[in-house]
Amino acid sequence: MLGSGISPRKWMVCFVLSVFGALLSLAAPPVSAVTPAQVDALFAQWNRNDRPGVALAVIENGQVTYKGNYGMANLDWNQPIDSQTEFHLASVSKQFTAFCILLLEDRGLLSLDDDVREYLPELHDFGQPITIAHLMHHTSGIRDYFEPLIYAGWNLFTDIITPDHVRKIVYRQRTLNFDPGAEWLYSNTGYFLLGEIVQRVSGQTLAEFAKAEIFDPLGMTNTRFDDNDTSLLSNRAESYAAVEDKVYRIPVHFSSNGEAGVISNIDDFIKWNANAFDPIVGNAHILALAESTGRLNNGADTQYAAGLLVIDYSGNRMVLHDGSLAGFRTLYARLPDRKLSVIVLSNDAAFDTNLSFALVNLYLNGGSTPVTDYPLHESIGWGGDAAPVDLLPDAQAPWLQQLRLRLKLKHGDDAPGAAPLQVKPTPDELAAVEGRYYSEECDGYIDVALNKNGELEVQMLRGGRIPFKLLRRTLFQLADGYTNGRFQTGADGSYISLTLTGTRSRDLKFIRMKSPSGE
Repeated sequence: MLGSGISPRKWMVCFVLSVFGALLSLAAPPVSAVTPAQVDALFAQWNRNDRPGVALAVIENGQVTYKGNYGMANLDWNQPIDSQTEFHLASVSKQFTAFCILLLEDRGLLSLDDDVREYLPELHDFGQPITIAHLMHHTSGIRDYFEPLIYAGWNLFTDIITPDHVRKIVYRQRTLNFDPGAEWLYSNTGYFLLGEIVQRVSGQTLAEFAKAEIFDPLGMTNTRFDDNDTSLLSNRAESYAAVEDKVYRIPVHFSSNGEAGVISNIDDFIKWNANAFDPIVGNAHILALAESTGRLNNGADTQYAAGLLVIDYSGNRMVLHDGSLAGFRTLYARLPDRKLSVIVLSNDAAFDTNLSFALVNLYLNGGSTPVTDYPLHESIGWGGDAAPVDLLPDAQAPWLQQLRLRLKLKHGDDAPGAAPLQVKPTPDELAAVEGRYYSEECDGYIDVALNKNGELEVQMLRGGRIPFKLLRRTLFQLADGYTNGRFQTGADGSYISLTLTGTRSRDLKFIRMKSPSGE
């Protein structure tokens, strides 16, 4: 070897480097053998110039091994999707809000065990402390604000909803879904309030704080909390619903404050993913807290950490979150032990986020046929951040059927476990239910009335008419099979109020007014 012309010193350097490289290769999982054609095949239906589409990235062992761009960002301007196209992240935004809280905690400016009312005294005193950790882990019991907004007469798809509107309805709440820490129930309100706390503690808006402390240091120059829905973005993806042979625009009139609102693109999100493995922003303590799941009062694990769900996925630890808002569908998932991450961003409401798991499975299986049994909805238990919608043709709104309240029937009768048997009331009994019912917490009313077919309907100020049936004299269920509520009666048997229970808001009370006019 010495006669080869390489000096002993150079030979030793080469030897050390080769050994070091071999050790690194042993320590890191190998890059899979998945081909671009296999990935493209999964998303082929979006690979066209007359439909919204998808942008994605796969990162293995710190390397971006594939980027895919399919379909159009803006159909008006014939602008295709690329890795710079900016998407609304919907609830995938929550991890950034939580990270801001963890940065403040690391600096000693707050504690996760602090009572929220220390920072937000406007929040009603529910008689027991609600901590910052409760908000972060969705165990606070505070109602999600979307359903109360609907009950108050807001149309989530046409009305402009600002943080001020949300504040007004959140601070009107006087009851909880459950005692803090007793249950886990996803609540956008919790993350809205976390955004409020960031502003109170830092003296900056959430958008300003996240820009200065996260986005700018990581070079995420095209990422921001979009706290002004009228702001101009040159490369923003529009939001669409593709239904059969037609495509419809779904506007986002929504300026949020922590529960959603981040605008980003694939190239920027790759930098955020890298920070989770080798932090430039934050430190090991913060990263550990970001993936530390909460616990209920009885010690049960919530599986929910800081804007991230932590689950077992086919024997692998997976950290993830999905999101949906208007036509945007997003998912970010990483498997730390496998050093595998996927980022999937879509501007098509018809995109099934579960398809993102086909991409994960493809890489986990080394390029073999992907598994088709995706656990997203079963594992996460909500499948999106906003009330789900049905993209079905409708005479009044051909691109979007009127939002229906997807509320599950919790109890079939006053006696637990009893079957929800339907009663057959007389016309007089049906007429006795009619009236206008007002909610102080929503500052809105709903009408209960008979339609021309003699069926009871719920009519909200800005919503559609929803028929319902009585299961018992005081128990009812909407015709969609997901909404339930109860009437309360007075000493004389007359109906005096009703409560509505939703997927994320329970027992909102409405008092019967003397007449539809309130007189």
